[in-house]
Amino acid sequence: MTNTKKYPAKLLLFGEYTIIQASKALAIPIHQYGGQWQQAADRKTRQTLQLGLPNLLSYIKSAQENGDLQEVDTTAFANALTSGDFFQSNIPQGYGLGSSGAVTAAVYDRFANVSRTENITELQQKLAFIESCFHGSSSGVDPLVSFLNQSVLFHSKTKLEIVDVNDEHLKQLFLIDTGMARQTEPLVQLFLNKCQDDIYQKRLGAELIPLVEDGINAFLKNKPNELLDLIHHISYFQFKYFSEMIPTDFRTAWLDCLNSDHSKLKLCGAGGGGCILGFTNNPAKTKALLKDQKLIFINEPIK
Repeated sequence: MTNTKKYPAKLLLFGEYTIIQASKALAIPIHQYGGQWQQAADRKTRQTLQLGLPNLLSYIKSAQENGDLQEVDTTAFANALTSGDFFQSNIPQGYGLGSSGAVTAAVYDRFANVSRTENITELQQKLAFIESCFHGSSSGVDPLVSFLNQSVLFHSKTKLEIVDVNDEHLKQLFLIDTGMARQTEPLVQLFLNKCQDDIYQKRLGAELIPLVEDGINAFLKNKPNELLDLIHHISYFQFKYFSEMIPTDFRTAWLDCLNSDHSKLKLCGAGGGGCILGFTNNPAKTKALLKDQKLIFINEPIK
């Protein structure tokens, strides 16, 4: 085994739920969490450490029988598993940070014979197909960001753009670890049910989606004051219309941030647990305000 490349977690900054309504979305890699290939020291621990990799190998072999994923070298994959290779990751599962996406990216990167200039949309579709092995359906967003180790702006389902996000952009981002895993599918279904209401649907289109797209522009252009104002309005909208996605124990913190002039919270992915995403223009004040929470600043090592 010679592949020691690291595959980062992914953070969906903008577009949670609204991407379903065809809004833009922005996802970035974060490097506090990630994984890489390792080799088990002994046979006893191999099966535990390899987790779902043997199932993924079987899934890919089955797909190849139907003419898909022909570029994946399943013999090399099988040999790697026999040798005790596994994917070592610190990405928490059920947090919306792309734990299965990183595994998918690592497998495809190591065992697929593909050109590095492959069409990005086609690459997303291939990765989505593989990641579907883990939870039934996939947009391909998580493994694409991890595979590329670059930020991706989604203009639409078929129009993607790699964008530059530097350290200055990241200084204003933090996460609250809720300590609770969650399942995405029930929350998405709840959202879709809400969208059956015409008034709710119109509010999304008239209020939230423009805020999301303006927020993306402000973030990419590094306009922190404008961005924080936009996040304030997104946060208020989500507190009012996505209340079921905000864990009860964190609603006071959410309101405290809404009432501050330096920190704002929004959903991270589907919400309901995992992480809550925060924006700040004053990390020291944020740490004081949220002193009872487990905070992770994107540009700082995990403690």
